[in-house]
Amino acid sequence: MANFQAVVHARQEAKRELSTLRETVRILAEQRVQEKKAQDDAKDGQQHGHVNQPA
Repeated sequence: MANFQAVVHARQEAKRELSTLRETVRILAEQRVQEKKAQDDAKDGQQHGHVNQPA
C-alpha cells in the first residue's frame, strides 16, 4: 500500500511540475512576442529614418 501511495504522490508532484513548466513556457513565449513586436516596431522606424543604419 505504501508503494501505491508513493506512486500517487510522485504523480501529483509531476503534475505540479508540469503545470509550473507550462506556465513558464507561456510567460517566455509572451515575452518573446513582445520583444519581436518591439524589434519590428524599431525596424519600421528605421525604414523611415536613416538609410545607412545596420540591421
